[in-house]
Amino acid sequence: MTKVAGKCYVVPDPQNKLWKLVVHNTGQDVVGVTNNIFKTRQEALTTKRHDDNQNFGHGLLCDPNGSVSWQTFEEGQKYLGVPIIAGQHIRLGLRGVAFGVVELPPLNGEPVEIDFHEFTWYGSGRPQTSNMESHARNIKSMNSNVKNANQILNEILDRINNQETCYGDAVVRPIRDENEKLTHWEIEFENQGDIPWIGTAAFENAEDKNDGLGLESMAVPNDGSRAVQRIEAGGHYGVTAIPGAELRLGVRGFGYTMVALPEDEEFRLPVTSFIRKSSQGNDDFFDHEAVTNKRTEKLDKVRFFEGQTPLNDELVPSTFFGAEARARSTFDPPRLRLARVPHSPQFPGGGWVLKVNSQLPKEDEHGDLGCIVTLQLGEHGIDPIRLPSRRLLSNEQEKTWLIPNKLTLNGTTAQPGEVLSLDFKGLGWSAQLPLPEENGIDTAHGDNEARLFGFREERYNRNLLSADTVKICKR
Repeated sequence: MTKVAGKCYVVPDPQNKLWKLVVHNTGQDVVGVTNNIFKTRQEALTTKRHDDNQNFGHGLLCDPNGSVSWQTFEEGQKYLGVPIIAGQHIRLGLRGVAFGVVELPPLNGEPVEIDFHEFTWYGSGRPQTSNMESHARNIKSMNSNVKNANQILNEILDRINNQETCYGDAVVRPIRDENEKLTHWEIEFENQGDIPWIGTAAFENAEDKNDGLGLESMAVPNDGSRAVQRIEAGGHYGVTAIPGAELRLGVRGFGYTMVALPEDEEFRLPVTSFIRKSSQGNDDFFDHEAVTNKRTEKLDKVRFFEGQTPLNDELVPSTFFGAEARARSTFDPPRLRLARVPHSPQFPGGGWVLKVNSQLPKEDEHGDLGCIVTLQLGEHGIDPIRLPSRRLLSNEQEKTWLIPNKLTLNGTTAQPGEVLSLDFKGLGWSAQLPLPEENGIDTAHGDNEARLFGFREERYNRNLLSADTVKICKR
């Protein structure tokens, strides 16, 4: 049987003295919605009358998968001799499949909703849509498959649920550093109305909510209130934050929309265009005191403004050190040994030897473990040949790098005091090692670990620690 699904709404418009028939097709087939108007419900159920009409067409075409089409019926017009007034009955047909009857409500009344499933069905035949599109295009009152579908549906749902509308904008903007590298995104919600509300964000298809950093709710209690939150590029939020990742933005208890993380241009959308929920739910979502209290709870995690005035300092990613870092991490950091070595035939000019020892167990409940180690000299010294990435697997627990004295990478020279940065992909740990003048560094001794290692929660990603992933690195 063809999957036919959707709803029709008969919406009174007292200002323009008309009724609007709105079709929302959520099924998998094009449907043709016909119309007839009768004086009584009995006549609408029993009278056989063809629906050809020079003013109201031969049917309203509506494409599948959420499309919306509509047409109007003006008060006082006649439909095949029947005056169009409140109390008359409109028979709605799904051509060749089913029909339903709805009484025209008073012009100052509420919209009437009828689900396709409430129709009287003829059988399991496929809707007949041939020639309907040409008829629809010739009728000025018909608007098939309109682009502002969400806005139309939201206005209807607001009236049906006696729901007040939240006003404001949702913004997602990519942020790049001075070298044009994408560093993070900003999510911003701005309230532009009198109703307090709470913005939300979550990644679609995210894994277990505890696997990765969560995104915080963003309360905007007043007209002009703004809330701004960061998403770190490459950070793990149940999914990895990269351009194109699907983000679900919402207003709690009001509606939602989906957006792909943009790479270049910011995304901005009014919250009135969000896909609306059927009801507001918890009244606290729109209570001024409750929303203000929610904002206070998040002052250490989200940046808030009243107009252009900030209510707290700019928030940057939290890096943890020492005992707190270990308490937050899933796995311990590697052991690092960095030693100055003199000139020798094997190492002309001398330099430094770096040894990295994995502290990962062979496996966890998800399978074998490993890690990819990347190195950088100073701010710009990246070179996949002279300072290559290397892998640590259960049978490759130690890797060694030779860093020649005076090695120059992208304008940065290896010399005592220059910083060698190490990143352990997916582990959440990174390290900053100053190249020593003499002696050496061993992170297993004293306070070296707390001083040199940092941990960031959004950088932990168990998927990147999979042995199969780590084997992509051939060294």
